[in-house]
Amino acid sequence: APQFARIYNQKSFSHPSYMAAWAGRRASTGDWIQVNLRKPTTVTGVITQGRGRNDAQQWVTGYKVSYSNDGHNFLLVQDAAFVGNHDRSSVKINKFDEPVTAQYFRLIVTSIHSHPTLRMDLLTC
Repeated sequence: APQFARIYNQKSFSHPSYMAAWAGRRASTGDWIQVNLRKPTTVTGVITQGRGRNDAQQWVTGYKVSYSNDGHNFLLVQDAAFVGNHDRSSVKINKFDEPVTAQYFRLIVTSIHSHPTLRMDLLTC
């Protein structure tokens, strides 16, 4: 569930069996998580981690980031995918070449280890 996708989250507040992370619907690429910042905000990068609970080794190894001001028309921050995590607990920081100001940001999964599962946050000024 998206509400569990915050960086360093170790537990699921509403149900003990949840994985303490956001997870894609299937064990493949292409799923995405969207953040609505409620107003245009300058973002300089993304921080990611893998699954919060240690009962499965799941994380995102690559992703792209897109942004929008209307929630419908998205542009990529860069054409190439960002390098993601190499384990479920380490923090990976990826900074954009140039800051991006927008209201909506999507992290689009391009490669995974086992299942697309992550915790994330946006770096703001």
